[in-house]
Amino acid sequence: MDAENNMAVFARLNIKHGPNVEQLLNRIPTEQENVSLEFDLGYLKLNEKRLERVWLDLIFEDPAINYINVRDLSVYRRPRGEF
Repeated sequence: MDAENNMAVFARLNIKHGPNVEQLLNRIPTEQENVSLEFDLGYLKLNEKRLERVWLDLIFEDPAINYINVRDLSVYRRPRGEF
């Protein structure tokens, strides 16, 4: 991600299961070139059988008069290991 001016950027993962929506928020380090974020779903009380939708919000703090370029975005699920 490139930006003309330095700003805070956040990624929020939203998970809808039944009538509930769980939200996980991470700050994206903009000073690094290759950034990787992880959202640990193991601590949430999710009912996987009622899972309906999952979406990701990118939140730009004070984006006025700023050029922002998001080049590549990959999302994948990696199950937890068994103990």
